[in-house]
Amino acid sequence: MVARYIAAGGFACADCGVNVLAIGHYYMLRREVWREGMPGIEGNLCLPCCERRLGRRLSPDDFVVEPEVMMWMITLPLGCCEQK
Repeated sequence: MVARYIAAGGFACADCGVNVLAIGHYYMLRREVWREGMPGIEGNLCLPCCERRLGRRLSPDDFVVEPEVMMWMITLPLGCCEQK
């Protein structure tokens, strides 16, 4: 299931197209930070594209640490992010 999602571009950066999961840029921002730089955008942005849209560097306070997201990342099967 995860491999199909990746193959379908589910983890592609909305700006540059890089697979954000494969390069370790899967994260969650606080809702107001995301809306500040990405109004109307759903999906993913790699960290450099996100910072470019915001016009500033991200700070630790910008990120959300959700146990559900962390568990999802931990349970990904090995090799799921390999680019073929």
